[in-house]
Amino acid sequence: MPSTAYNKFHDNLEDVRSLLLTHEQLNPVGQGRRAMGHLTRSAVVMLAACWERYIEQVLLECIDILTNNLPAPGSLPMAAQKTISAHIKSRLDKHELAPLTLANFGWVQVYRELAVAETEKLNTPKSGQVDVMYQRYLGIARLSDCWSITAQQLDDFIAVRGDIAHNGREAPYVRVTAMKEYIAKIYQTVIETDNFLLQTLCGLRQDIRAPWNRTNHRAYPLQRGRPGNRNRAGGAARAAVRRPARARRP
Repeated sequence: MPSTAYNKFHDNLEDVRSLLLTHEQLNPVGQGRRAMGHLTRSAVVMLAACWERYIEQVLLECIDILTNNLPAPGSLPMAAQKTISAHIKSRLDKHELAPLTLANFGWVQVYRELAVAETEKLNTPKSGQVDVMYQRYLGIARLSDCWSITAQQLDDFIAVRGDIAHNGREAPYVRVTAMKEYIAKIYQTVIETDNFLLQTLCGLRQDIRAPWNRTNHRAYPLQRGRPGNRNRAGGAARAAVRRPARARRP
């Protein structure tokens, strides 16, 4: 089983798939745009939200695993130690007793609260912002290096989301073929991130058991069930609406 964050990402992706299936049902033979750009633009926004939510949740999941397995803050990655230390130093002017918040397991609460605050500020999950966040809290130099796609490809997709968010229907049309490519790239990136983080956690200490399993690389299934049966069922239902029951003769 993959990470909990991955499972939630997969569940959230159902909304994206539903939008594409709706597009296919309304335009089964792919006859041009047919004024359905709102579906693909909505799918872009939802897919970006799925990515952002995953990258936030899996960071907190990793932090929980570390704090449940490490005996003291000195066992954290050096970058994470510096992040906590910088926070405490910044509070010394106003709270001279701030270092006491690290006593016993206070460092666990401080560490997690800092990470939660960081994820809440992540409104544009481009590669640069993601890399900085994972470097500060997990000591990973460049998380984006584990991806098959380039950092620029992710950034371009997030830029499309931003264009839609700011301009609505005036944003450029998103073809369904382009949308399917976005899904494939983000889905693959999530799998690669999940596997890399698993390897990173297990490499910190020998006594940390694998918190989840590796996920094999595979394509995301855009179709749900058997289309033939679904279409026949939908046709029967529409026929029932169009053909009211005949009144019985007296």
